[in-house]
Amino acid sequence: MPSKMSFEYLTSIVMDGAYSDMRKYRYLVKTMLKFVETDEVKSFYPKKLFSENQSLECFVFTDNKLLIFKEYDKQISINVLNLNRITAASLELEKDDFPDETVKISFSSGEEIVFDPKADSNSRWYESFKENVTEIFKLICKAP
Repeated sequence: MPSKMSFEYLTSIVMDGAYSDMRKYRYLVKTMLKFVETDEVKSFYPKKLFSENQSLECFVFTDNKLLIFKEYDKQISINVLNLNRITAASLELEKDDFPDETVKISFSSGEEIVFDPKADSNSRWYESFKENVTEIFKLICKAP
């Protein structure tokens, strides 16, 4: 099992049926694969992947766009935000030997997105989600 929760890893375990509890995300993953080329993905973050009573949200970052795939009871929504429309981004680090890292992004549309590994992952994937948060913030810092 890889140590990183990546776009490739999630799509492969869902499509291969490796874990029976992940099969429920098959339609969402098929939709993502229809609109995203794996080699275009610069960063990836799945929110609510381990939440029993909440719908999965996948955030796919490319060089200049953020694609947001959200699953609802009977539908999938896809939103596309341009990274050049970011009006503010912040990375909050706890002063600790094992700090939490949280990224907040605000867009000119008024939309705000928060990536919080403690809330979005479980103990097995926590460190990987923290790495994804750092990667996302670095990507935003480099965006035009």
